[in-house]
Amino acid sequence: MSYIFSGKKYVNEKEADLRRKVVDIKKDGTIPQLVIFQIGENKASEVFLKEKAKFAKKVGIKLRLIFLEEDTDIHHIAELIKKENNNQKVHGVMIQLPLPKNFSKDERDQLITTIDSQKDVDGMREDSLYTTPVVRAVVSIVREACMKGVRDRPLLQGSVPCMKVVVVGAKGFVGRRIVEALGVRNYSLLDERNEKQRIITGKISVVGVTSKNIKEIKRETLKADILISVTGVSGLIKGDMVKKGAIVIDVGSPKGDVVTSEVVQRASFLSPVPGGVGPLTVYFLMENLVEALIGIK
Repeated sequence: MSYIFSGKKYVNEKEADLRRKVVDIKKDGTIPQLVIFQIGENKASEVFLKEKAKFAKKVGIKLRLIFLEEDTDIHHIAELIKKENNNQKVHGVMIQLPLPKNFSKDERDQLITTIDSQKDVDGMREDSLYTTPVVRAVVSIVREACMKGVRDRPLLQGSVPCMKVVVVGAKGFVGRRIVEALGVRNYSLLDERNEKQRIITGKISVVGVTSKNIKEIKRETLKADILISVTGVSGLIKGDMVKKGAIVIDVGSPKGDVVTSEVVQRASFLSPVPGGVGPLTVYFLMENLVEALIGIK
């Protein structure tokens, strides 16, 4: 049976530190403020927005939601974004994705690039100053999973053996960013007491998903020591696609890519949907906002 990662527990352990930073920022009268544009109605987005609003309130951040109908002219939306870019009381601006189907990819990208790079706390621009929160969440969960392995094997010396990482859905924006984050360089992992250091050398195997290559996906996923799925295809990753003892991180939205009831029988560590990546993504969004303010100060 897998160790089930709790994103809520992880965030609860870090929340107090973020709240203290917000308190320090407010000492000179500054109120950290995040503006989120929601265009059109989307039930999944509304759930995510409620979680963001709830957590923002909890740590003392002002969150302002601007709702626009799905037929709103793109030029009007761009002007509203520019207005918030120029608002000195606003420190972060983001667009809740996905956009309605009547918006093309180019139009989506046009709106994203309208956001000032210094206020792009969601890390969606190519030149953003911030790492995309969901990518920070995935890297943090990989670190937690690997350190749990080290703690469970206290006699392990030197470096953690080289692990093969398979990212299913690597052609998408988030998948590509995850590959970049894990593959650019080796990164060190420290346990809570900072007494031991372990290095992971990540071998990245990129698997793009189409409706015709399930066999290819399975061939790759069965080799994975760390399996990350970010396709949005519900139930794609089944138990027989997972290597015994693998680390599995589900980043599928909104329902999850992984068949949890099957994968939990084979993986050593599972970050599920819901309850895994989601809470960390919200946390790192707010942390990006706070770091933006600290940078200004």
